[in-house]
Amino acid sequence: MEKMDYFRMDATAKVTMDSLKELYLLPQISRYQRLQTAYPCESPVEYNLYEGVARYGDTRRRIQLIGTYATGSRSFCWAWASPNPLPETVIQASLQLVAWAEAAKIESWGVIKGVCEPVEPVVVSSIAAGVLNHDYVFDVWEFTETLHGCVLVEHSDDLPKLGLHAVCRVLQTALRRLSARQKTPVLEYLRQEGFKLREEGSFCYGSRADGELTLTFDERGGVRQITPSH
Repeated sequence: MEKMDYFRMDATAKVTMDSLKELYLLPQISRYQRLQTAYPCESPVEYNLYEGVARYGDTRRRIQLIGTYATGSRSFCWAWASPNPLPETVIQASLQLVAWAEAAKIESWGVIKGVCEPVEPVVVSSIAAGVLNHDYVFDVWEFTETLHGCVLVEHSDDLPKLGLHAVCRVLQTALRRLSARQKTPVLEYLRQEGFKLREEGSFCYGSRADGELTLTFDERGGVRQITPSH
């Protein structure tokens, strides 16, 4: 694996979980939604964690296991700390992320004991895919009813663009996990999705060829409402 770009954000800024979520949640959840759109059948069709490959459609893709998420305790265990050891080639991304987290002094990621809690798999996976400088898309697999796997799928091919309502779903998924400072990442994401934006007071109107969105913000920059055109 190539060396990752540790600090793609402002190197002088303090790295916090909130700043990481603001930077990575929306674009990475969008890539995840595009992956689901590209493979509408149950995916992956098959996978082998020990070989580090999974089949999406007719294509075998390399994967990295970031860690596992226990739904009961909401705790996350890094792949490198798993009680069921995997080949080093499959856990390289988790080792790199721990090195990055130690350098960034993100203590809440539990880099010493290998377990951090509470946490959400979508949050960990989004940050992992965003921090690592690779063509990764995250995916969350249900190993068992109580144990989910956070996986990075190597996918350098173009993924389908999202329609208006799919963009709304991405926003809703991310906004539940973002802090009150939502306006800047939301507007940046909409620009990346090709929307032309116009702000009027607490409202923002976004338009592109397939429709329009109206967003209402509160005084703190949080999103109060998202209304797509019919």
